[in-house]
Amino acid sequence: MTILPQPTPPSAAGPAAAPRLRLNFLDGLRGLAALYVMLAHVFSITAYGDDGRVSATLPPAFVWATRGLCFPHYAVAVFIVLSGFCLMLPVSRSKDGHLPGGLLGFAKRRARRILPPYYVALTFVLAVLFASHRLVKHTGGGATDLSAADIGTHFLLIHNLWSRYSMQVDIPMWSVAWEWQIYFIFALLLLPVWRRLGSVWTLVLALALGFLPMAVLPAASNFSWTSPWYLGLFALGMAAADALCRPGSGPFRRLQDARFLSVSSGVLAAGLVVLATVQPAWFGSFYWLGDLYIGLFAALLILACAHPAKPDALRRVVRGLESRPLMTLGAFSYSLYLVHFPVLIKMQDILHKHGASHSAQFLVLLCAGAPLCLRLAYLFHLAFERPFMPGHPKTERQAEAAALVSPAP
Repeated sequence: MTILPQPTPPSAAGPAAAPRLRLNFLDGLRGLAALYVMLAHVFSITAYGDDGRVSATLPPAFVWATRGLCFPHYAVAVFIVLSGFCLMLPVSRSKDGHLPGGLLGFAKRRARRILPPYYVALTFVLAVLFASHRLVKHTGGGATDLSAADIGTHFLLIHNLWSRYSMQVDIPMWSVAWEWQIYFIFALLLLPVWRRLGSVWTLVLALALGFLPMAVLPAASNFSWTSPWYLGLFALGMAAADALCRPGSGPFRRLQDARFLSVSSGVLAAGLVVLATVQPAWFGSFYWLGDLYIGLFAALLILACAHPAKPDALRRVVRGLESRPLMTLGAFSYSLYLVHFPVLIKMQDILHKHGASHSAQFLVLLCAGAPLCLRLAYLFHLAFERPFMPGHPKTERQAEAAALVSPAP
């Protein structure tokens, strides 16, 4: 997950630099996705039994009412599209189509933005496990000792490459590792292809590479557990940014039509509601199909909301996404994504040991656990994420110091 950078002050950017876009609704969309992931985990760790099925003790009305909380995976697809969109924006708006600051500058910015909160959260989870005199898997199942490889692969951000390590410590961290790897594929492969061939062929290449492991490798080793097709969703976000910043002919012509964008995103939204309600087998079992659907919807929704001539209905959606609660939630969505699951799983474990029913566990986690996670995530954000975000006074002072010692252009 990424946070769209704050606008660069004119004095720092220089008179020739184009002002950065600030699409505030992206923060609201990001906040909604993070909130959904947390609520979906509240449901999944309390409603499912050891056999992986929804507990028979839950009332049918409760199961039906919570059907929409079964797909945390698809919210991650939204994060990936947002990431591709946000990282591609400054590239598409630049004159030469290169990363601001070059590859090294890009790597430093991404490392500063992603790694400090990740390592603090990882260290905290491991410390809690050691303090409880055992290393356990946070999977909602039985307690199993973690190995040095479990811990080492998480510190190296490669745990997602093995199914046995991917979700051993803190389940949501698998996608952080994969997105970190996508950053380098973006800079070293996707951008050069985009500069030579354009967004369409970049998207084709990313989708082909994403599905290649599933096509050529056996099921036990095809990386399906880490969703390699997310590379295609990232490229979809790139294409959306390019369509917004470089309107032209060909496939992007229709993407400049406000009516087309609003109608198509509305149709996909309605279809999403139907799919979540009916839940056909492919929507729950074949994640890649659902991810592609969600990714396309997210990309079109972003373009529709960014269009200056959007209809009144979409303007109301944008105003809702730009409301203060959702903007605040979006600001610390990465922290919420990192810290909520260990808190929820620990609370559920305590409730389970005291004999609480599945329904009682859900209600306690929903009414007490979720607000607690929000509060803890916000405090975590202030302490370990906010100091490393663009726009923070500490970050600005470091940027100014670097500018003072850098040679003049």
